[in-house]
Amino acid sequence: PFKASPYYVDELIDWESENLRDDPFYRLVFPTLDMLKDHHREKLVRAKEEGDPAKIIKVVAEIREDLNPHPAGQKTLNAPQNDDVTGVQHKYSETVLVFPAAAQTCHAYCTY
Repeated sequence: PFKASPYYVDELIDWESENLRDDPFYRLVFPTLDMLKDHHREKLVRAKEEGDPAKIIKVVAEIREDLNPHPAGQKTLNAPQNDDVTGVQHKYSETVLVFPAAAQTCHAYCTY
């Protein structure tokens, strides 16, 4: 799943463009198969051809994990110190880091 701001969709994307895929805001907001490595794209196409929605969801999760492997231990280190406050980390004395749930699955947030 992903979300797109109505402002991007209604005001910034040139829907009348001859080649919509070249519109910079379209490219920012909408994920495309071109963004995947060849072996990921092939794996996803095979899953789609099998026609099993659960398999597609599984393959997408595997690809997402592979493309965002958290090499510096972010999943452990960027966890809240207080389990009652999810998505917030008090990492520095004057600063709180916020990890909004929407940013964890939204392509547009992740491309910034």
